[in-house]
Amino acid sequence: MPTRSRPEVFVGRAAELGRLTALAEQAAGGTGAVVLLAGEAGAGKTTLVEQLGRQTALPVHWASCWEDEGQPPYWAWTQLLRALPDPVRPGSPLAVLLPEVGSAPATDRFTVHDAAVDALAAAGPAVLVVDDLHWADPSSVALLLHLARRVRRLPLLVLATYRDTDVRPGSALDGALGPMARLAEVVAVPGLSPEEVAELLATVAGAVPAGLAAQVHLESDGNALFATELARLVAQRGQAREVPAALGPVVVERLTRFAPATLEALEVAAVLGLRSAPHELAEVLQVPAEQLLARLEEPTRGRVLRPGPDVVFTHALVRAVLLQRMAPAVRAGWHARCVEVLAAVPDRE
Repeated sequence: MPTRSRPEVFVGRAAELGRLTALAEQAAGGTGAVVLLAGEAGAGKTTLVEQLGRQTALPVHWASCWEDEGQPPYWAWTQLLRALPDPVRPGSPLAVLLPEVGSAPATDRFTVHDAAVDALAAAGPAVLVVDDLHWADPSSVALLLHLARRVRRLPLLVLATYRDTDVRPGSALDGALGPMARLAEVVAVPGLSPEEVAELLATVAGAVPAGLAAQVHLESDGNALFATELARLVAQRGQAREVPAALGPVVVERLTRFAPATLEALEVAAVLGLRSAPHELAEVLQVPAEQLLARLEEPTRGRVLRPGPDVVFTHALVRAVLLQRMAPAVRAGWHARCVEVLAAVPDRE
């Protein structure tokens, strides 16, 4: 199970949890499934699986993919095979995944995949979790596809979480999502509803005014991690008017993935406000509209911005972090430039 610095609060997700519970019961009876849990960072995918683990009688085995180009082939499955109660014997094709077993015999990839699936199935009924599949190496993704083709007759529920905002074009997972959609069930993990955010606030901070609950939902857009940290801020200070300390690094890590020109466009958009017009942003940046749209394509695909005619931040917290991390002199300079451009726009409301 993933290591948490502090326990996560679980609210809502009744439909998603009910579906996973039903699939776990089917796996206990010998009919398995592969489920892809998709959502943005902080949506609550891992927390949902942890909640299933607390409720099911099946053993739950975890593996995590790493954002590290140095992770060895089949890394996710190596972790799961090492967790099995029965050791892999010397001479097994699985020595390709488990170097500690000994020298790997010469064999083809299909044989390795089939041996891995057989070993995992022999440890069932069980729930197998592959966390952060968007970072998986190509071999791990290929083995998941192989398992998905056989899983209906196996006592396994395989849950793979991934950030659908972070699937890079041309990556191993990007190429596998098409075939996987035909073999696996995809469960989207959306944002929490206003009612669920209010429940979360009541759990973490006690009774709060309805207006404060609405504010937390607006600023988090229902993102479970964002809403939870804002709820903890309310519990500590009685308000949610700043960026929680635990969220700043999370948002910055997400932003620094963008190219410098894209990040600059987001910073200027933050100065303009939660919502701005593309032609105004292009004028402030002094770039052609086509170039601006190209800069904003990746953050829109990554749900930092909402799709649509205007430039709108999905989360008010992201805008707040952008403003917070800008040097005061830089922010003041862009602010002056924004005032100049907006003053020249006739009849702007």
